[in-house]
Amino acid sequence: MAKIILKISVTKLLLILVIAQPSLGFINLQTTIQEDTVSTINKFVIENPHKAIHLINSIATITNSDTIALIGALKAKAYLTLGILDSAKFQIDSLATTGNLVLENSLFEIVNIRVQYHMATGNYATSLQEINHQLKQNPLKISKKLNAKLTILKAKVFEHQKQYPEALSVLEKGLQNFESLNNIEINALFYRNIALISI
Repeated sequence: MAKIILKISVTKLLLILVIAQPSLGFINLQTTIQEDTVSTINKFVIENPHKAIHLINSIATITNSDTIALIGALKAKAYLTLGILDSAKFQIDSLATTGNLVLENSLFEIVNIRVQYHMATGNYATSLQEINHQLKQNPLKISKKLNAKLTILKAKVFEHQKQYPEALSVLEKGLQNFESLNNIEINALFYRNIALISI
């Protein structure tokens, strides 16, 4: 009799937990796992790109399109780190269909990896075209942080080509556009990058 009451009580408890799941914070458990996965992979992309690729290839449970795109960008970055440009290009091409499905942060990572690939192949003009296209697609009034990151990335393309005056000009113009928004984080990004180029 006590076992039956205990089983019913456990069943009721589980049912209550399922119903109360959102208010207890369990609803984001899958999101937390995905964020941890991305964080772990990101750690290995530069330190141990082979391990990052192995981890990515072993993933089978992620269904969130944003996370899938971010992981795909990390895989391409790992291939770029290894200098395996064909595999990086294949991975980048597979991300082409996800651009409209992802959040701002993942979109930047996708654009960033495309730019890095073009720079690795010496195609700086295409890198700049990619950035300019995204800046037109995501104007300042719609997406401040993405616009700021893209502007800084544009300056880095110039810097990579040792065109320091152009890089500095892009950053200074970007800072002028963003200072009026009073966003401390974005302004700090610009000031930091200006300081690095000015050294």
